[in-house]
Amino acid sequence: MMTYPYKDRIEMLEVALSGRLVQMRYAPLRPELANMVRLFLVDTFGVIGAARTAPGIADLNAAMASLSGPAGATVLLSGARIDPASAAVANAAAAHALDFDDQYDPARIHAFCVVLPAAMAAAQLRGGVSGTEFLTAVTLGVELFCRPGLACHDNLNKGWHPTTMLGVFAAAATAGTMLELNTDQMVSALGLAFTQMGGTTQSIKDVVLAKRLGPASRHEAGCWRPISRARGSPERGVA
Repeated sequence: MMTYPYKDRIEMLEVALSGRLVQMRYAPLRPELANMVRLFLVDTFGVIGAARTAPGIADLNAAMASLSGPAGATVLLSGARIDPASAAVANAAAAHALDFDDQYDPARIHAFCVVLPAAMAAAQLRGGVSGTEFLTAVTLGVELFCRPGLACHDNLNKGWHPTTMLGVFAAAATAGTMLELNTDQMVSALGLAFTQMGGTTQSIKDVVLAKRLGPASRHEAGCWRPISRARGSPERGVA
């Protein structure tokens, strides 16, 4: 059996982070913070709407609908009801399509194109979500996106796309908060998301439409599969 240095410390950090996410879902947001998040949400809805005629978006929406499982969430630009993972992929691609979505410059990440679609899909899946719960889940997802981005300095110039690479954690944390995962389930969700982490800058260098699929892919690989497994299994995702 393989052993890993610092395994116990890593597990302690995983549990501490997951426990903090669970605790923070009940903490009230400061009014100025809630207002700022609302502004970013409006901005993101705006760039999604502007992407209606962006190259490839209609084709992607049609493909997601044709491959969809049972309906559970809405594709904003078509109104189609498809499975949450596919809806999140379509909405995230639209949010990032024109590259006018928000950017947190110190970390070089686009946070809301990943977090908002995850929150919307999870809210529709769960049902009965209050506005406060929605804002809190979005806020926690953005926070967990930005902080690792600060720690991974200059990744963009090292060949890694931070939005794609770190979006797995933000998507999992956002949806996991919305779906009320407990600490052990959140550990599993984040750990399973980590195993599917990736994202190079090749699509940026090649100037191809696949770039917008980086943030979008975080929902299929980094969010919904880990969340579904975490909700149904007590096993943790990181050994």
